[in-house]
Amino acid sequence: MKKIQIVLFIILIALLMGACSSTPATPAPPATPEVHPGQALVTNRCSTCHSLGVIENAKYDEGGWKVTVERMVKSGATLNAEQQVHVIDYLAKTYPKQ
Repeated sequence: MKKIQIVLFIILIALLMGACSSTPATPAPPATPEVHPGQALVTNRCSTCHSLGVIENAKYDEGGWKVTVERMVKSGATLNAEQQVHVIDYLAKTYPKQ
């Protein structure tokens, strides 16, 4: 009986030491919202010729934005094919036709 009490006492001490030494969990940092790859392109490339207000007031579906972006590229906007896809997608999702 004495050995059982000693073993139980050692287990109890070990549990208490483990509980006391644990550090509180740190909360996870808040998730950073993903930035659409077309957003920076619109801000940096499109706003060199006109204000972002012009873009914000225009409301097109994806086809309308595609025509607009292609027209801007013909007028001198420097966007390669991949960048055009990102810009069109960003504009269609952010400023859709209503």
